[in-house]
Amino acid sequence: MKHSASALPSIKASPFVVWAGEPLTRIYEDTVPTENAVSKPLELSCARNEFEGCIFAVRANQSVHEVRLHASDLSSEKGQISKENIRLSFVGSVPVPKNTGVTPPEELERKAPFKAPDPILDTDRMDIKKDETQPCYFLVYVPKNAEPGDYYGQIKVSSVEGEGFLPVVLHVYPIVLPEEKSLCVTNWFNLERIASASKVKIWSEDFWKALDVWIGFMTKYGQNVFWVPLDTIKILQENEGYRFDFTLFDKYVEILMKHNAKAWLRLAKMVLKR
Repeated sequence: MKHSASALPSIKASPFVVWAGEPLTRIYEDTVPTENAVSKPLELSCARNEFEGCIFAVRANQSVHEVRLHASDLSSEKGQISKENIRLSFVGSVPVPKNTGVTPPEELERKAPFKAPDPILDTDRMDIKKDETQPCYFLVYVPKNAEPGDYYGQIKVSSVEGEGFLPVVLHVYPIVLPEEKSLCVTNWFNLERIASASKVKIWSEDFWKALDVWIGFMTKYGQNVFWVPLDTIKILQENEGYRFDFTLFDKYVEILMKHNAKAWLRLAKMVLKR
């Protein structure tokens, strides 16, 4: 079923209002939507065998509690994309105490201090204070066998105080992305921070279990270049010579291979093609 703008709520008609964000535009805790923004559905375009995401937000007109996000199936005249292929998440914020010193003032997006939306949170519910905005993230995977065309669905936002809806329109192109990507993609990460966040000791058995989860998540969303620290290779001096212990290196690379990180391994300043 197609959704009309008239079916969308007025900006002050309910305990909260839901609206879709604009590409490359951050939504902050103090962002206030316009009537025009609230009148639009969340709309995105995607190839088959591709992930595509979009920001949306919930602005509280009063304090709301136990806020949850629910996705519907996406339907077209020729088929359906199951809601199992959709992930809805709350977006957390990180403090920015000061701006970059070398950036000209006219090029700053926002003057510090402020909180910047960044991490995608694992929590499935949240309270939102009155006159605050909670950014959220919509992520959909379009199966390889999905029929091209326009799909329609909705996001439901529920709370103790009431519920709201945001229509979704997904345009699926008649092309299929290959399973193996030729583009090399990396995101910087730190093994010590992974260990700390997982509350485990680095190089312990629990650390390897945690790293396996992290690598699996990163490869699922397209990362195929991974930094391998040189200290995973232990250098031992023996009898006026040297011995190299690759035990940690091998464990690390085995996890990468398990998750089909087929493109490249980045070892310090060297790049080794597998």
